Amino acid sequence: LPDLGVGMSSDATHMVTPCSDPTQAARAIRMALDDAGVDADQLDYVNAHAAGTPVGDVAEAGALRMALGAAADSVPVSSTKSMSGHLVSGAAAFEAVACLAAIDRQAVPPTVNLDHPDPQCALAHVPHTARDRRVVVTASNSFGFGGSNLCLVIRRAA
Repeated sequence: LPDLGVGMSSDATHMVTPCSDPTQAARAIRMALDDAGVDADQLDYVNAHAAGTPVGDVAEAGALRMALGAAADSVPVSSTKSMSGHLVSGAAAFEAVACLAAIDRQAVPPTVNLDHPDPQCALAHVPHTARDRRVVVTASNSFGFGGSNLCLVIRRAA
């Protein structure tokens, strides 16, 4: 079984609109890394929540930059929602399975339709096709209604 770390926070800004301030989402990411005993530069892949909303995607990119620091420029980030659509309450489970598959297959899934990334979301995107890569540690972000923020860090068991 893999090793896990979890971080949760809440910004409770609005019932359905994500908070534009990335502080609490970054806190959830940082807590998950700490809980798993992982440094940001040990991450091999991030499955972003990335629901495709301008406010949410910009805030999540800011949260990743805030939580990962310089590692945000090199850790591959994609959104499997580009292939599955938003599965609402099932999204977190599906995206955790995508992280497990990345570890199992040693490949990072893509964001299939990412042609023109928003400059405010500048990260190490994985557009269009999967990328073979050593994957030992992943993070899966799930940011939900009411301002709930969840990050799950999964590390392949030794």
